[in-house]
Amino acid sequence: MITPEYIKKLVEFKTGVNDISIKSNKIDVVNYRYITIALCKEFVPKKLRIHFDLAVLLGYIEHSNVSYGYKTFKNSLKRRHYKYYKEVYDDCKKDIESKIYQNKINNLTVEYDLIK
Repeated sequence: MITPEYIKKLVEFKTGVNDISIKSNKIDVVNYRYITIALCKEFVPKKLRIHFDLAVLLGYIEHSNVSYGYKTFKNSLKRRHYKYYKEVYDDCKKDIESKIYQNKINNLTVEYDLIK
């Protein structure tokens, strides 16, 4: 199962940032947080991605920052100067989809073994 913590670690690994939850207004760190929020919205089950929990994980004080970050990220994808962040997002998304696919294959193998 994909968790918000897994996505946060993946984004940190892909970007080379030690901790995206530090209090920083550097544009790169802020955008990496936005990428994490967008990926969580897409891949984490709703019961695991409560806005308050995501806010705490990413170092925000207010849970409303999560909603704002998601909207900002989705609107920014259309901008040309945002190309690098889109590439980071797509790269992380590809890795997550690969992990989900691998988990499905493993589950099918286990089920097949049980049926035999």
